[in-house]
Amino acid sequence: MLLAPFTSMLDMARRTVGGPLARFLRHRFDNRAHLEEVLQKFPSTRITIVHGTRDEVIPVVMGRELAASAPARIEYVELDDADHNALVVIYDQELYRIMLRPPAQLSTPHR
Repeated sequence: MLLAPFTSMLDMARRTVGGPLARFLRHRFDNRAHLEEVLQKFPSTRITIVHGTRDEVIPVVMGRELAASAPARIEYVELDDADHNALVVIYDQELYRIMLRPPAQLSTPHR
């Protein structure tokens, strides 16, 4: 389960400080590449991405983009009106419910 993941640190730096300064970023932390690596290395693994619609730290579009990279293996859950910290503070019971439920057929994202 990934909670409010960013696509890459470079993408975040571009959004935060702009393109010219983002070039000085030392660590790229590319979640697109790591997610693809996990999916290839562990073919039976399924992943759930949870993101809040009002995330002020990491844009919800980044979670959507990661989920769209492998819709057959990645379940996407979007929590309405949840900001970045609300995922673990306010929606903790929802997260437990998601983690404990039986695997579902993945066909469309949950919103």
